[in-house]
Amino acid sequence: MKKWLSNIGAMLLSTFIMLMVCEGIVRLVKPQQLAPVKFMYDKEIGLIHVPHLQGAEYRPQNYNIKFTNGEDGFRITHKGELPKFVNKKIMFIGDSFTYGKGVNDQETFAYELQQTLVRDSVEIINAGVEGRGTDHALRSYQYYKEKYQPNTVIYFAHYNDLADNIRDEYYNVINDSTLAPKSFEKMTGGTKEKLRKNKMYNWLISNSHFFSLLKAVLVNLLIPDQIVRYEEGIDMDRAKSLTSIYIEQLRKEVEADGRKFLVYYIPSNHDIDARVKGGQTEQEAFFDNYFRDKDIEFYNLSEDFIDSGETNILKHFYLLEGHWNPKGHQLVAEKLKTDSNGFY
Repeated sequence: MKKWLSNIGAMLLSTFIMLMVCEGIVRLVKPQQLAPVKFMYDKEIGLIHVPHLQGAEYRPQNYNIKFTNGEDGFRITHKGELPKFVNKKIMFIGDSFTYGKGVNDQETFAYELQQTLVRDSVEIINAGVEGRGTDHALRSYQYYKEKYQPNTVIYFAHYNDLADNIRDEYYNVINDSTLAPKSFEKMTGGTKEKLRKNKMYNWLISNSHFFSLLKAVLVNLLIPDQIVRYEEGIDMDRAKSLTSIYIEQLRKEVEADGRKFLVYYIPSNHDIDARVKGGQTEQEAFFDNYFRDKDIEFYNLSEDFIDSGETNILKHFYLLEGHWNPKGHQLVAEKLKTDSNGFY
């Protein structure tokens, strides 16, 4: 019996030492992104950020931040300082730039703008979701409009929206105009939901580089369709057609509900690089032309970055992985503060 227990103990100790060695090697050679499970699926709205989640996210050589999601998984824009009476509500819909990926709660442009507008009893609702496009923005508005009753809806369009929309996640398009919402019932529950609620699993992917690498390898092998990729060579004609349909439907519904609809274009690092060289990406040109042709209230934030006076715009305002750093969010917040009188 003693020999058996001794063998078990030796085996466990060897396993522990091996794991520690693997952890050390991965940390030194290929450090991983660390974060708890940030997403879940709702059967009606699809992918959402986990509601009421407070956590940290680390990306090597890019950021080490803390984030807080409120009700419905929306990134918080305040910490209890809103007055009991809210005079106006402004809903932001968009992708990871709108959500504020890569910066702390108080550094997002939504949070900074809220601090300015609180004196006017205006509430900012940040409904941005990472990795999603115009189709998700439309679905978000349709799903949340009755609950939040926004006076103004601001869609923050982005370079990646065209590639996101072509994945056909949220609607079936019938006869090039009618949109039939898809259900996400089959993606709720199951193993992923159990892992999301498992404290040990969340601790491991938040702290262990080796475990996070193992997870990434398994996801690539077993469920590659769950990884958002932005390959070159997408069908741009189809992407533009779908995006136009989603934008037009969003505009129609917002205005039919008696609400104001505005659009800001969020420049990617690709857009800035093209601008610096004297050109424009096909994606940015599409949004520029579409909104101006449709006479929709629109502003391209590329102009503010180009006119900032910085000689190296990407290094000054962007993280290495492509999102804005705190200075980028601050620049946009200042622009929105200037424009805010026209929001409602």
